[in-house]
Amino acid sequence: MMSGCRRCTMAWVLLALVCAPAVAAAVEHEAVPGSMVPRAKGAETAVLWQPGDPGERLFLRGRVLGSDGRPLAGAVVNLWHADGTGRYRETRYRTRLETAKDGTFNVATVLPGQYWGVKHIHVVVDHHDYPRLDKRIVFKGDPNLNQTGGRDQAILLEEVHKDGEKVLVGGVELVLGAKVGN
Repeated sequence: MMSGCRRCTMAWVLLALVCAPAVAAAVEHEAVPGSMVPRAKGAETAVLWQPGDPGERLFLRGRVLGSDGRPLAGAVVNLWHADGTGRYRETRYRTRLETAKDGTFNVATVLPGQYWGVKHIHVVVDHHDYPRLDKRIVFKGDPNLNQTGGRDQAILLEEVHKDGEKVLVGGVELVLGAKVGN
């Protein structure tokens, strides 16, 4: 049996291999915030950043799973966060997208700035067969990480360099509760 640490390292290697083309596309894509960039296997990338936006660029790849561990296609994922300076804006850094057949979704954005403690991204996931999931994605290494609550999920960010530009890359698996009616 593989140790948890080794399994985690292997998962991140796989994430990097799977994400590399999408990161390159997100880095090269100069889109209007909220636009979608088609991805392989039907997943889309919600592009929330614009050139010149303050803060570090972030590519987040997520996957939604049912309580049985199987990927969920068609789950609706709502994400929103503060800008790179920690300021919330009414119409920026918000998206609503649907997971692909393999349960994945992708977001090209900026790392949120400090806002009332820990840097975070709000995520709400809805699927007709499962109860709603409401979490905050927080980032390992944040000096304010000890101020998080029970609904937070801490992820590790890695640096990727493409054509001299740094992009932070992270992955998150969101597991929904027991099926409705069970």
